[in-house]
Order: sequence, then structure tokens, then C-alpha cells
Amino acid sequence: MWAFTKDGAYSVKKAYMLGKGCDLDCFHRAWVDIWCMEASLKVRQLGWRMFTKTLPTRSLLVHCHLSKNMDYPWSGEVETCRHANFECCRVKELWEECGCAIMREELNLKVFEDKTMENEVLIARVKRLVEEHGRYNKKVCGA
Repeated sequence: MWAFTKDGAYSVKKAYMLGKGCDLDCFHRAWVDIWCMEASLKVRQLGWRMFTKTLPTRSLLVHCHLSKNMDYPWSGEVETCRHANFECCRVKELWEECGCAIMREELNLKVFEDKTMENEVLIARVKRLVEEHGRYNKKVCGA
């Protein structure tokens, strides 16, 4: 009998989620939201690896004893998932240029005003951007 599941059965999946320190319901919702997105497999994998903090950043590679250098190439700061995808000055420019600055704005709202946007709103915006990209890609590539 295992106390962390409704049916009392042990599973590696549940142990993995608990090991990540996750709320199991939140973890499941994120799993469904990410893997049901109409986006390329690479985009879904990136989203999942960012959510589970398993993106192979330099700080994670150092933690796993696979590298000795944690410095991000453009800024010299420690390369974490957050820094590499949101905080680096080069990446900030890219977020602005691709029209996805709302993700950074959400982070600023939380940090400076302790306000958050509903996950559904953020997910809807990301899905809309993915759909727009898909339409643009079809138009340009004819695929």
C-alpha cells in the first residue's frame, strides 16, 4: 500500500513527480496542456523540459558533473533555464521581436506587484502565437 496514489499502488511515474516536489494535480494538468498542444514535438519537448527543470543548461550540467563551466556565453552570468530563456539581454530582444514579450511581462507582474495572470490566459496566448506561426509557415513554405 502506497499513500501517495488514490489506488494505493506504487508507480515510477508518481514517484518521479513527487521527487520533483510537484503538486500531482498541477503536474498532471501541465502534462496534459503541454502534450496536447498543437505544436511541433520539439516545442512540446522544450516546454516539458522547461516545466520539469530538465533543460540541459550549463548549471544543470555542472550539477550532474558533466561540465565545469556555468557561464552563459553572451552575458557571463550563470546559465539557468530561466536566464537562458527569459533574462539574458540577447534573449529579451528576441522575445520582443517575436511578439512574445507577454511572458516576460507576466514575470515582472509577479516579481514587482505580486500579481499573476491565470494559466489559462497565458496558455491561450501561447497557443494563439503557435497557431499564427503555423499559418505563417504554411503561407511561406506552402506546406
